[in-house]
Amino acid sequence: MERLTLALAQLVRAGRGSRRDDRGYLFVRASQAELAALANLSRQTVNELLSRLAGQHRARPAYGGVWIVTDWIERTLEVSRVRC
Repeated sequence: MERLTLALAQLVRAGRGSRRDDRGYLFVRASQAELAALANLSRQTVNELLSRLAGQHRARPAYGGVWIVTDWIERTLEVSRVRC
C-alpha cells in the first residue's frame, strides 16, 4: 500500500492532479499500468489496492485515472517530505 500511495503522491507533485470535485477528491491522470510501474507492483496488485482504498473512501478508480481524497494525499506528501 505504501508504494502505491507514494506513487500517487509523486504524480500529484508532478502536476498530474488535474481537477477537484465538490467532495474533496482530486483526479490524478494515470493508468493502472503506469501506477504499477511507478510503484514496482503488478497491475493486478494495483487494482486490488485501489479497490481497498475505495473501500476506505480514500480513492475512486475511474476511466483514465483515479480520484483520491485531497486531505489524505496531502498528509502523504508531508510525510514523504519529512523522510527525505
